[in-house]
Amino acid sequence: MSPPRTATMISAALSALLAVGGCTEPQPLGPIEPTTTASATPTQPSTPEPTDPTPPPLPAAAKPNTAKGAARFVQHYIDLMNYSASTGDTDAIRDASKDCEGCDNYIALYERTYRDGGYFEDPRWKSRGAVAQQNDDSTVTVLIDVDSPRSKFVLKKGDEVSSGKGGTYRLRFELAPDGGHWAVTLLAERPDVLP
Repeated sequence: MSPPRTATMISAALSALLAVGGCTEPQPLGPIEPTTTASATPTQPSTPEPTDPTPPPLPAAAKPNTAKGAARFVQHYIDLMNYSASTGDTDAIRDASKDCEGCDNYIALYERTYRDGGYFEDPRWKSRGAVAQQNDDSTVTVLIDVDSPRSKFVLKKGDEVSSGKGGTYRLRFELAPDGGHWAVTLLAERPDVLP
């Protein structure tokens, strides 16, 4: 499958929990360009109001320097992605990642979309089934499923409303301790997309 698409990934789900050793090595996410279905309505609706006025706070369960803490941090990171997609505010998600190409692709997408007068309508990824593995160093690998609804979006003012594909996606996150908290260092789609 090609790299995850913008609208699809904005509500994606992370699934089946295979042992890290048995997984095909994921490739970093490349540039994100959505596969779209143009809306039948050619008129441009007004930009929806953000659904979240402030970024979600870091839960206490996401703070411990353990595999379980890292798994909960990934769930928090997905909440931050939902927030950034809904608002265009990328400060919190930027602070939660470090040297992560896949993360940077999403940050750039959210910033570009809102700068150009576009928006994502209620992009609600729902995560489930996180499996975390402590690596030999201080990093943790987290495999998680994400369910993505068929969200509507406009990438720039004047474009028609489009819809993402939606579906369930298997993602791989790598995390490293960073100044007393976790930071995402890799966000990649595993190649085995669920039907």
